[in-house]
Amino acid sequence: MSQHELKERQKQVIEAEQKVQLLKQKVNATRTKADSYNKEGRRSQLTEAELKAVKEGVNCYKSVGRMFVLRPTEELIKEQQEKQNTCEAEVKKALALDDQLTKSLQEAETEFQKMYKQFMEEVRLVQGGGK
Repeated sequence: MSQHELKERQKQVIEAEQKVQLLKQKVNATRTKADSYNKEGRRSQLTEAELKAVKEGVNCYKSVGRMFVLRPTEELIKEQQEKQNTCEAEVKKALALDDQLTKSLQEAETEFQKMYKQFMEEVRLVQGGGK
């Protein structure tokens, strides 16, 4: 094997390693996103529970930027329920994507390890043949 072929193989190994790193970053980002939606959904559940405990006829306000706007309690409860549904859907999407990315990551890691071992064997052959 020539030095040129060895350099090409080295580039392929580096590209495979970069692919693995990129997939790891995507998996972490997806998991973080799912956790964020879980937290937001939980907060929405707690807010809904508190709103349901409020007696009828009590003024409820919604924060809009730097001001507060008077809103019916039922409307605020409905908004929280919609928010929960949205969060649940987003968590499902994120978990499905996480499964896909994890599978791709495992395949990429296996491919990288195989390429790396093969590259190191080729390096040993070239170095051993040169002595």
